[in-house]
Amino acid sequence: MLREDNARLKSIINHDSSNTSNPPSSDKKGGKPVNTYNGREKTGRKAGGQKEHKGTTLTKAEVEEKIKSGNCRNRIYLSVQRK
Repeated sequence: MLREDNARLKSIINHDSSNTSNPPSSDKKGGKPVNTYNGREKTGRKAGGQKEHKGTTLTKAEVEEKIKSGNCRNRIYLSVQRK
């Protein structure tokens, strides 16, 4: 009887949002520690690209021009039919 109760209580304690259908907001405070799966250490660098590096982003006009000229790597199917 006590062993059954002990097993039942342990299973209740071990339920949280990761192994039930409960939302994360229902978890108790002080549950899992944050980011335990990632062993990397912080480098102190900022995220993102390198300084002074000019990006290569096409403008909308350049994209439309490529589509019209047929200079695309992939086939583009227009969903709007032209008159």
